Amino acid sequence: MSPVLWGADMKKWLLYSGISGHIHAVSACVFVVLALAAILARKGAQSHRVFGKLGVLAFVLCLLFAGILLAYSAIATGLGPDIAPTLRNSAVQVRENISVLLIFLVGGFYGIATGYRWSVLQQPRLDVDWALGILALIISLFCMALIPFAGFIYPIVKISLERNVGTPFTVVVLLAGLSGLFGYFGYDDLTTYYRNTAVPFGVRVEKHIYRIMVAVGLSFSAVSLIHLGRITAEGLGWLLYFAPPVITTLLTFYLRKKYLDGIDKKAAAQS
Repeated sequence: MSPVLWGADMKKWLLYSGISGHIHAVSACVFVVLALAAILARKGAQSHRVFGKLGVLAFVLCLLFAGILLAYSAIATGLGPDIAPTLRNSAVQVRENISVLLIFLVGGFYGIATGYRWSVLQQPRLDVDWALGILALIISLFCMALIPFAGFIYPIVKISLERNVGTPFTVVVLLAGLSGLFGYFGYDDLTTYYRNTAVPFGVRVEKHIYRIMVAVGLSFSAVSLIHLGRITAEGLGWLLYFAPPVITTLLTFYLRKKYLDGIDKKAAAQS
């Protein structure tokens, strides 16, 4: 794609990108509120289901307009001589940063789709499982392929005080972790599909928790990377890459243990 030069129909360009940005921001804020409400609600209760379903709709809308904004960012490498330096000013770095955000976008879609599938649809085998498993493997391979470019060949660096996009080390660690995680998800989806055996309720709960929380973690990571650069500009850019995944991982294991313990207590009481 070619850069948009200062002299194109910038009024229309900024109007469309601005509308997309507002819709994306509002739907993202709604999703964050609904996600927190679903996490705090009693698991399996009607309120948890309502918050979850509304959150899925808000997240899909958020991802749709995030994709539009990424397309704008990929095309617009600079809007004029007076524009302050951002991640859009370097052709190499814009591709690397957009690639990272694209992984968050596609990975978030995978997480929300599979999390909803294992929560609502009880069938042991659906054709969509095969497609989502392949998607997870593609994400894993894309993360792996991006590591040498973002970490060593054209390292991601801090472009300006307002946009601390991280260091090569933090990006490599994040991409390696995501590659392994989605590789496991893809393997799990495909083996579950081809075995075509009944999936116990507890296993479906675990699949739901892991995948939904991946979507939540990626969304919080994207918010951190895009909007908290100024706060962490003084050598703390690694927090943008490490803090959201670590917090989300700990919260995931806590929710898993709490919910499965509740299932065990309920089964023991009934017996």
